[in-house]
Amino acid sequence: MGLLALPFLQLVGCGDATSAQERDLLLTDAATPDAAAAPALPFALDLSYATSGVAEVRASYPLINTSVRPDGAVVFLEDTRTFDFPQQQLCALTPSGAPQATFGAAGCRDFDHLLVFLSSGLSLAGDGRVVLSSSSFEPDAPTPTMIATVARFDDTGVIDASFGTGGVVPAATPWLGVSALVQERCGTYVLASIGAPSFDSAQPGLLLARLSSTGEVLATTHHDLVAPGHDLDPLHLQIDAQGGLVLAGLGVLARFDHDLHGVVGFGADGIVETGGLQVAVAWPLADGGLLVAGSQDGPALARYLPDGSLDATFGSAGVSAIAGHAGDHIAAAVRLPDGGVLLGGATSTDEGPRALVARFDADGAPAPGFGEGGRAQLIVGAGGVARIVGMDTLANGDVLITGQGTSATGPYAADFAWAVVP
Repeated sequence: MGLLALPFLQLVGCGDATSAQERDLLLTDAATPDAAAAPALPFALDLSYATSGVAEVRASYPLINTSVRPDGAVVFLEDTRTFDFPQQQLCALTPSGAPQATFGAAGCRDFDHLLVFLSSGLSLAGDGRVVLSSSSFEPDAPTPTMIATVARFDDTGVIDASFGTGGVVPAATPWLGVSALVQERCGTYVLASIGAPSFDSAQPGLLLARLSSTGEVLATTHHDLVAPGHDLDPLHLQIDAQGGLVLAGLGVLARFDHDLHGVVGFGADGIVETGGLQVAVAWPLADGGLLVAGSQDGPALARYLPDGSLDATFGSAGVSAIAGHAGDHIAAAVRLPDGGVLLGGATSTDEGPRALVARFDADGAPAPGFGEGGRAQLIVGAGGVARIVGMDTLANGDVLITGQGTSATGPYAADFAWAVVP
């Protein structure tokens, strides 16, 4: 399958943007140097990364998820399926931001051994192997049946036949859901998925499964939900200091112990459903509570107590929001060295969606010197349309922002990575 040759992203300064100290930056399309002015970005690109701080792969399909190693290596998962030919694509960048040549032409490799359905978990290990969790159609089933699967690829993007059966493990069947994946210190993997056994199931739930490093299913647990959200962003799953799990996404916060059971005393069975607060990322706090990034009528932070209730001393009744922006949707966030939080996602405008960033100070208040009231839009591509999918802190302290723009020459422009000096 060929890849569309689309215009590259370039850095265009609002003034002289030749120095890493330049603070007012605008990303636009190389084919439209006279694009209309847009709000300046209140952070700098690390111009030593890739080309003037911007890296890309020539992708041309909807971006599902990204994963970043601390050294800056990136892998992108794209959905390339059609009605009659299910197929996906992995694209990779080296730590320097160049397309990874071992992943095939232009750093991308197609695979069609399974149909990835809905947003999927993606993990890029230190040895370069890629692990993918998803809901997929069960191969050779007499009737269409969705199953929760985990697949592993080697460091060149080729399916790893030593994992499971032909590189794929059915973790649970039937199951249709949005998933996340994390690798534990001992080499095992944990899958978390919010969904249901089928399209028409009346009972949503949360599935957890632990797999060995070779693909053996070691344990599974299931937890009922009442009314999870319906956005299709990837879930965020991480390991806390005690070896337990913290999950955020789809209007759900959850804490589980090492045995995959809900933490006693946190919400109901270790689960809190957040209602009108859209949650993207949660970080465990020293007191047992959680700091949560998401949106509520605009970018928001929230703080939860160890029992799963909102901390009324934080913000307004537990939530600090940049209100008045109901079209904002947060997909990613990172904590910064100064204690603040940087959030990313997209916002709806009259001209279409725009990539969005927001920043909160260490005290939880919107950062007054960041954009307008703590939030700013980004312009990527000729149409000025983009979305942020991931944010990760690199070993050198930079924040790597990953996502996808669009182009006037096709529905999807390059997947991009920007190294930002926070």
